[in-house]
Amino acid sequence: MRSNLTVYFGDSDDEIIKEYKKNISSMDTLLYRKNIKSLYAVQQIHGINHVVLDEVEDGSHVLAQEADILITNKKNIGIGVFTADCVPLLLYAPDKEVIAAVHAGWKGAVKGVAARAVDLLIENFGIGSKKLQAFIGPSIHLPCFEVGNEVIDQVKETSYERLSLYVGKEDGKTRCDLVELNIQFLLSRGCLFRNINRRESFCTVCIPTYHSSRRNGKQSMGRQISFIALK
Repeated sequence: MRSNLTVYFGDSDDEIIKEYKKNISSMDTLLYRKNIKSLYAVQQIHGINHVVLDEVEDGSHVLAQEADILITNKKNIGIGVFTADCVPLLLYAPDKEVIAAVHAGWKGAVKGVAARAVDLLIENFGIGSKKLQAFIGPSIHLPCFEVGNEVIDQVKETSYERLSLYVGKEDGKTRCDLVELNIQFLLSRGCLFRNINRRESFCTVCIPTYHSSRRNGKQSMGRQISFIALK
């Protein structure tokens, strides 16, 4: 397989890009063994833009389009998102055999990126949201995500503040449950709670084997990649 990687995340430097290239290249062997012909990602911008992947070629690629939702119904094609503390959300609609990879940090979450992804699958592929399978990967968790007024005010605008904002009894500081915020947006579109899989949703700050901007600093972090493919 052939890797072709050009990444922009707003804070990338040469060392981080080198790490991406190394990681993507090393994944090619795994993808080959799983008969996954290609792995695609997009230029993430913490928004709700999307790309529907129709034309593909072998190898690993980061597309030039700026988006945080990547969708495809092509077989043996992996789609993924790069994250540190943001939430990686992978969606699978078994009734229509279509998948989505969603980058859902707090900026995208308050804009409803998770709900937008479900809407796109319904509008473009006619999926049934009650059958949709959601998989949540590693991200920052509630105890570690201390937030200020910028985040607090925007979370309150979603109407989900009671379920995703908590004030500590001892320190009086506000923390955000980013995973729960995204889950609430999924539920708002008719997704079933029992179909939301959190088994791989570990805290990136608490577990040192994961990359974390909160633990390592924004400029020095690497990123995980979470991806999904149709067989």
